[in-house]
Amino acid sequence: MISEKLIQGQLISVLVAATGVINAQLFAQYNVSLPLFANMLMYIILFSFNFALYASDRDVVKKPFNILYAFTAFADVHGNILSVLAFRFTSITSVMLLDCTTIPCVMILSYCLLKTTYSRLQICSVCICGFGILLVIYSDHENSVGTSLTGDLLAVAAAICYAVSNVSQEMMVKKYNRVEYLMMLGLYGGIISCIEFFIFEFEHFFVDGVWLIAAYVVVLFTIYNVVSMFLMHHDAALLNLSLLTSDVWSLLAGVFLFHQVLSWMYIVGFLGMLVGIVGFIEWEEVSPLEEFEEQLLDEVP
Repeated sequence: MISEKLIQGQLISVLVAATGVINAQLFAQYNVSLPLFANMLMYIILFSFNFALYASDRDVVKKPFNILYAFTAFADVHGNILSVLAFRFTSITSVMLLDCTTIPCVMILSYCLLKTTYSRLQICSVCICGFGILLVIYSDHENSVGTSLTGDLLAVAAAICYAVSNVSQEMMVKKYNRVEYLMMLGLYGGIISCIEFFIFEFEHFFVDGVWLIAAYVVVLFTIYNVVSMFLMHHDAALLNLSLLTSDVWSLLAGVFLFHQVLSWMYIVGFLGMLVGIVGFIEWEEVSPLEEFEEQLLDEVP
């Protein structure tokens, strides 16, 4: 069970790191940042693919569409947009590290909406992660151009949007049908992205680095399908804890692909996050049902 969670979480983590590398490479090589266009394509493909599955599945009980889908899509679209825009102002390393902000947001939303409880030691662990996040922001603000703070704030705003989207997604894939959720997310996400594309991006639109845009769309499409399957069996907090290792992949990419130099604050901040995550996992409360299931597994010869 632990190895299964680890493999699934790390697969998503690598894919998330890949989207960050692609975005940074797209902007560095071609000075192109088209978050609305690229995400509009992804949502259209997501809707088309899952609509075909949904329409052909006779076992699915067709229900009235929930307005929560539109709310989740709005948060998801703007999480993607803000995340891509952050690469214009700050480094790939900072963007990926600041995604850790999603964790305390997910915990708060899970407590309020899903009645998930956390131990005091887990909360202390999240505070340690917060200390690491502050170090990263301070390091960017002190050691690079003034716009880095803007990029950091955009990355934090994206993380908050992702937290809203992840918790809502957990609720819906467990309560409703996974394919229905992806279909409706693609529909509403495509509509929102299309409207905002013609308002904000169309006037300055030009296509360059097509292969990178295509790679981004394919990777992001894969992430949405894998994450929805992950959340059917696990929770949003575990998902975002797993995604913290994407920082390791982005750190390596930043050093070897973009020749970035890491300050000591980056390293201390990252280590602080790791300490917080280890503490969160170590002091995770086990529910009575999980204890009973573990006892049954232990008794099986």
